[in-house]
Amino acid sequence: PKDIPFLLDCGVLDVGFTGLDIIRETKTKLRPVVKTNRGKAKMCLMVPCNKEYSHPFHLMNKVVATPFPNIAREYFDKLKIKIKIQTVQGASEGIPYLGFAEGVVDVVATGTSAAENDLKIITDDLFDSECVAAVGKPELQSNYKEINNFLQRIYQ
Repeated sequence: PKDIPFLLDCGVLDVGFTGLDIIRETKTKLRPVVKTNRGKAKMCLMVPCNKEYSHPFHLMNKVVATPFPNIAREYFDKLKIKIKIQTVQGASEGIPYLGFAEGVVDVVATGTSAAENDLKIITDDLFDSECVAAVGKPELQSNYKEINNFLQRIYQ
């Protein structure tokens, strides 16, 4: 899913399935045209359960790890909270226990993984995501009729 926005943006693909979070993070100008009503998730700020943090302001001047640095930066800037964002890839849930960061921003579907890693969600209002069918630039598409027919079929 992380490659889809790039492949659509450069015209390699006409239609692709990816998350709204990925589209927003990559800052491409793709159009999410069909919500699939699948893969719903919330972007959450999580901290270890043994920390007394209960609000994003408690992370002022701390390190927050995330595979979504752009979304995290926008969120903390909006709140005027100065933090250091550290970009990570993969399983971010273990990062706070390595002493690498005080918190994690990542997508959460059910919260099971957070709980299993002894993390608590202190806010889940960063971004709501779900799987969408996105289309590339219209000027790169010569087969727009086929694309529209495909999108209509999956929308029904």
